[in-house]
Amino acid sequence: MRNLSLSRLFAAFRLELRLLCLTWVYPLLHVGWLAMLYASLGSQRGLTAEYLLEGSLRLVTQTMITAVTLFVAGASAARSVRAKFEALEESFPTSAEVTLGRWLACTLAIVAFVVEPLIIAWLVGPAGSFFASAPLFVLRCGILFGFATALTWLLLGLLGPRRWLYPILAAGWVGMLIVPNMLMGMKLPFAQLLNFSGNGSPPLYSEIFGAGISGDLPSWFYLFYASLLVAVISWIALRQIQRRFRRLSPLAALASVAAIALALFAGIGYSSTVAEAQAQDAEKLSAYQQKHESFILPADAPEAITTYDLTVDLSDLASPQFHALLTIRNRTDAALASLPLTLHHDLQITQANLPYTRDGDFLTITPPDPLQSGAELQLELTYRSALWNTDLYGTIPVAQDFIKEFGVSLSFNIAWYPLPGHFVAGFYTPASFLGDGASHFRLTILGADQMTFASNLPLTAERTFEADSAQWAMLVGSPRMVRKEVGEITVYAARDDATVSVTVEQLYPPLIESVRHLFPNGGFKHVIILATGTSPLIPQGRQITDGWVLIPTTPSFLQTLDQRYNDLFDRAELFVSPIVAGFWPGSQLTGIVDSWGTTSGRPATDRSILLNGISIYVEAYRRTNGDAAAMKAAVIAAQEEQKKHPTFTYYAPGSEPTVAFTADQVALALIDLYQAQGDAGVVKALAQVQAHESDVLALTPEALFGWLQEAAHAN
Repeated sequence: MRNLSLSRLFAAFRLELRLLCLTWVYPLLHVGWLAMLYASLGSQRGLTAEYLLEGSLRLVTQTMITAVTLFVAGASAARSVRAKFEALEESFPTSAEVTLGRWLACTLAIVAFVVEPLIIAWLVGPAGSFFASAPLFVLRCGILFGFATALTWLLLGLLGPRRWLYPILAAGWVGMLIVPNMLMGMKLPFAQLLNFSGNGSPPLYSEIFGAGISGDLPSWFYLFYASLLVAVISWIALRQIQRRFRRLSPLAALASVAAIALALFAGIGYSSTVAEAQAQDAEKLSAYQQKHESFILPADAPEAITTYDLTVDLSDLASPQFHALLTIRNRTDAALASLPLTLHHDLQITQANLPYTRDGDFLTITPPDPLQSGAELQLELTYRSALWNTDLYGTIPVAQDFIKEFGVSLSFNIAWYPLPGHFVAGFYTPASFLGDGASHFRLTILGADQMTFASNLPLTAERTFEADSAQWAMLVGSPRMVRKEVGEITVYAARDDATVSVTVEQLYPPLIESVRHLFPNGGFKHVIILATGTSPLIPQGRQITDGWVLIPTTPSFLQTLDQRYNDLFDRAELFVSPIVAGFWPGSQLTGIVDSWGTTSGRPATDRSILLNGISIYVEAYRRTNGDAAAMKAAVIAAQEEQKKHPTFTYYAPGSEPTVAFTADQVALALIDLYQAQGDAGVVKALAQVQAHESDVLALTPEALFGWLQEAAHAN
């Protein structure tokens, strides 16, 4: 026997769907929506479908279509009143099925607007990435659009189809974009939970870590709104049944209570996750405020760690184990009764060959006898724990350092291995706090066979990284990451991005050869391209280890380099200078300066001016095939263009530039020298620049060219 309630529901559904979709406005909205998306996101390069559907496409779709939802749902809900059909509809012997059928049709008509983002994602590809993310994208959008539609139907049912209600709905949508940001400033944990469109949220997705970097937040968020959706639908049904039959529906009431309880549970889960991250951040700040006067940074520690032999056992990712064998040397003139070290407080020591005490991140080793000046001892530690360290973007925690099933990310300053001195792990980011010392590093990875691992240290075996002279070590691993060798280059990229290695092969080998002829005796050995878009924190200016140059970048940067970074100076600084630094003897102290504008305490622009000047020369040489006149014209043109867009550079107190010339003047002096004496003169002059760097930095622009000329003739 036919179920009359279902028949009425489907009949109402079909009728409402035809009324909504078979009009000229509806397809026009779709065409405009597709055009807008294609104009803004259709030309994306270096990204995958999953990245877009988890990131920019999802946020744009949810933000824009929720606005459309409020008005389309309002028109749909008010149709009976506008058509003078409400009295007849109320007389029908029906329950809530007609209203629910019409709501369902309205929701489906709105959810259909996900087709255009899916088209964009399909065009970006690859297919595997698209099919992995498309179902979840549709589900998430469906939850939010369904909630917005149901809420609009409920409001119009309660207040009636008043004309003044539509401006209020629009104001409510704008308020949902503004109010969460205001609450975020008050550091309320639930602030972003109210932002159902996700507008203004930070990226919660990584090509190599997926959505894992956001922890459980997305699950709590969508569970919250799915529960509210059920609750609102239950309220609509309750109201409809109460009006028609003057009785309470037990099923709708039960669904409403259960949905509200589940929404509260999800809200508490979301808020507690944010509160935990806020507590972690507050704990770090409190530790700094209480102990900063007693801090001993690695650069100032009385001991030096000369060798590291680190083994990371990831056989059990829920409780990874670390083994560290260190050689510690007393670098002071006095005997040391205790040795200050730093190890992240979440890492629990299970075994040590020497007595120790701990106070947060402070680890103090007590040797059996005071360690004499210049003497060494060995420290052996075993410790375990799965790190989960987050950075807060407003009130949204995003994982920075972690060991999880979806990947491993360990920054240099989080103290995942013992560091000299006493300081709060993760608080310091400038590279200068490391000091100038270097250690022998050996890093071995066990377990987690499904992951590919990368480090700033040279890869010497399948899962072993080792360097004779390194100042720091980071580790990143993921089952979604792949490694490919391209001559002198090792490329790490997301497995779905097959174009990265092809792009690297086109860009970097010719550049390396262009720089090599200027530094025939340079220390360059290899390039590590970490084209993952997400990586552990890296100390700027310390990206070279044993001649291995680490270049963290994104696939998008590599693939849009010619279009977006074609300016001579930008190209030289962003693309050429890391390779030039790799060839520079003693390049541990060269390269891009760190975030405070200092490189190991030296004035910010001393070496970087020389480095960038040489880089501008190399890029001009490459662009003009070595035509000196064209090289000079290119630099002068870039100077004129830069004058149109002046920039402000901040220097920390005491690190202001101490030289009288700029990078473009260095490049022009090298071009003049090249024009006069050819490649051989430039090569000899650069060798003298490296040998007499302090003399060069004291010169004026007028004297620089003369000095280079003399250097080119020196033996």
